[in-house]
Amino acid sequence: MMKYVLALAGGICVLAQPAQAASPQVETAIQALSKMEADPVKFRAFCTIVKELAAVEEQNLAKAEALDKQLDELLRTMGQDVFNAWDLGADLDPRSEDGMAFDAAVEALEDKCGE
Repeated sequence: MMKYVLALAGGICVLAQPAQAASPQVETAIQALSKMEADPVKFRAFCTIVKELAAVEEQNLAKAEALDKQLDELLRTMGQDVFNAWDLGADLDPRSEDGMAFDAAVEALEDKCGE
């Protein structure tokens, strides 16, 4: 999970691509991620943590790990399916169709966080 969060925080993102044909497993994960918005308080907490992770300097591994732990705990409160979906993203090749579809879903969520 940490490597996925650090990849997002490090600004590694896939350019906008046409809709990707993702595997059924990834489609299920993307549907689970869409549940994150159901609880506005938890979604705002997610947005705050993601923004803080993006701002963490690469050398500050301790802070990144602490934020990653907070994110894990928050995702677990949103449901095991949401936690598992997020965790699945850490194992995907960002250049694969699955990885691009998953990253697009995460970016869409982050876009809803606003400024």
